[in-house]
Amino acid sequence: MKRKIVIVVVLIIVLIAAKKGYQYYQKYRGSEDIYVTIDKFQFPELNLSSIFGEVLTKVTIIINNYSPETFHVQQLQINVLGENNEMLAEQQYPIHEPLTIKPNQANKFALNLLLSPFTLKQLIKSAGGIATVGANYLVNGKYNIPIQIVGFVRAEGIKIPINEKIIV
Repeated sequence: MKRKIVIVVVLIIVLIAAKKGYQYYQKYRGSEDIYVTIDKFQFPELNLSSIFGEVLTKVTIIINNYSPETFHVQQLQINVLGENNEMLAEQQYPIHEPLTIKPNQANKFALNLLLSPFTLKQLIKSAGGIATVGANYLVNGKYNIPIQIVGFVRAEGIKIPINEKIIV
């Protein structure tokens, strides 16, 4: 009799573990249908005060969930790199509470990034100098400075990388 009880208990534990494993597998498969893109990078309008103080920039990312699963984002981390993979700006604050991404939905999130004056000077210099950057802005409305936005989204314990090159 004791043996039957032990077998039933072990069987129940195995079934519970199998169910949890299957649920995690479903989430993992669903994470393949999550796409993270950069919607907008608000590079500040450069002026003389930009060179002397830290500059606040804002990046808006879109997380598209094409899966039938709901995901809870626990961590969202963004860094901005230059052409030579040097750190230009990093996320100012982490997210404070989990974000919910519902199935078949696009979600926008804005994050603040700080750009140091030294980094800004180096960025302008690597883009050809003040004259080139200023001329590009007057002609195109962009500074024509290439940057790379890297980071990740961690949802349900699954890490989804972000790696996108843009020109500001």
